[in-house]
Amino acid sequence: MHGAASKNLAILETLGRLSTLDPRQVAQVLSSMQAALGQLYGEVAEDAVKAGDVKRAVRLLRVAEKIDPGNAGRHKKRRLALEQEAAR
Repeated sequence: MHGAASKNLAILETLGRLSTLDPRQVAQVLSSMQAALGQLYGEVAEDAVKAGDVKRAVRLLRVAEKIDPGNAGRHKKRRLALEQEAAR
């Protein structure tokens, strides 16, 4: 597991144990984590493209769209561009 993913899971576990957090704080932390995971998936997708595995990149970007709603448009735009390139 990537370091960032492990760190995010640890944060989630901590949040689950703490009942005194303001719901706004929890929402902010979760939003940040979603963006970080979406960025991580996007970076792995770009690595897949460099390795010539466009199908894997498309799959990773689909996941990024779902787990990172704040940046879903960016992930979708990149995915659609890859799909168009692959269709040529």
